[in-house]
Amino acid sequence: SQPTVSDQGSVAVTVGSDRITGMGFSAQADQPAMTSGGEALQYQISPDGMTLTAYVTDPADPVFVATLTSAVAAEADSAVNYDITLYKAIDQLDAGGNSVAQASLPLEVWVQDSDNDTVTTELDITVADAQDSQVMFVGNLDVTEIPKKAGEPLAGTATAQLEITASQDPVVDARFTDSEGAAVLS
Repeated sequence: SQPTVSDQGSVAVTVGSDRITGMGFSAQADQPAMTSGGEALQYQISPDGMTLTAYVTDPADPVFVATLTSAVAAEADSAVNYDITLYKAIDQLDAGGNSVAQASLPLEVWVQDSDNDTVTTELDITVADAQDSQVMFVGNLDVTEIPKKAGEPLAGTATAQLEITASQDPVVDARFTDSEGAAVLS
């Protein structure tokens, strides 16, 4: 299974003249338009409103899960804690679609008071790659020309090991090139 990345944070809630009666994640339509592996994220909110699951096709296979872990105080200013666990990479793109080192994940939550006034705020979450991809090539790879005589078998063999470590991001391309930089096609 793929490793997960988890973190915690908190959001401040200030009580006005009316007591606080509820808090939870805002509706799916109010959550950020994000992608994972080029596919749009969908959101599912738990019945109590305290857990938000982001997924591509199946909520049981989440991209991330965010949970409000403490209750809001009804009559005093408080800090509401949250946890977020990233199970798969989130595409970190700028407005032009270019890859960036970190991206904001502005998950929206609502707070409601006793006379049904509702305000929203965003959790301050930043997603950054844990490390750059690493590529290691071990061994020699000898390339020979196709035999000049039809039916003549190649006499030599070569072995090589290619290891790619990509942290949370999926591998989207792996290529072999010759010493001149041209792609090896077969």
